[in-house]
Amino acid sequence: MGRSTRSIAKVAVLASLVALVGTSTGASGLVPSAPPFSPPEVGVLRLHLGATDYFRFDPVVGSAVTQSIAVPSGCAVTPDTTLVNLTPQPAPSQGTVGLFDNGLGVRVKGEGTGTPCGRINGTSQALVLDLNDLISPISSIATYEIDYAELDIEAKGGATAKAVMYLDGVVMGTDLLTTGANSDSGPDSTDGDNFRWLVAPDSGVPFDKLVLTVDASTPDGAISLEGGADGTLPQPGGLGDPLNLNTNDSLFHLVDIDGVLNCGDT
Repeated sequence: MGRSTRSIAKVAVLASLVALVGTSTGASGLVPSAPPFSPPEVGVLRLHLGATDYFRFDPVVGSAVTQSIAVPSGCAVTPDTTLVNLTPQPAPSQGTVGLFDNGLGVRVKGEGTGTPCGRINGTSQALVLDLNDLISPISSIATYEIDYAELDIEAKGGATAKAVMYLDGVVMGTDLLTTGANSDSGPDSTDGDNFRWLVAPDSGVPFDKLVLTVDASTPDGAISLEGGADGTLPQPGGLGDPLNLNTNDSLFHLVDIDGVLNCGDT
């Protein structure tokens, strides 16, 4: 196994002034002295990149649902929104979602179809994963949210990765991953430049959209979202355990909520 750098694990706990309404509880609020509310778990969404490329949703109840990630030519990903809506920044026609060397990134005009296509290069590019259109295979009207994710990130140029989390278009939190000098260890480093990253908003409020980019503190850096092709297996009890399921895929823990009640709401 190669070297792996891990961020400090976060536990997604509800802030004392925020309550979540779970579809299975019918709760109308959260008494400040009550224990944190845990929204109903519905399953795990995984991103796997390697010999085959796909998203797969493994529900607590029901059968697995798979979304293929197809690259018919060059490096541009053919859109498929069965589970996840992947979009680039800059938006088409200036940018497209790219897949190269087992890494998802953004391709812009002039970059060609090589390595830059599988990276988010600098602060002007971003990869957006949106679950707003994720329709439950259990219920035709339910949509799901992510309360935490465990990502396989490859970095170059000492990049600091930035994740911004949204719920219904409102920012729920921002996380940073500092990769440092090890991210410049070269293409032959296998998992030496891969980092497992636990992403969760400090507020504890789940999110339905994740925007990945390079932080302004490292404007010349680059990151890729990967799915385990050369990443390090998480250790038992680490990061999002038991979410990691003994896999180095990128993982998203999904829950089901109706909405958010702020202090004073009814």
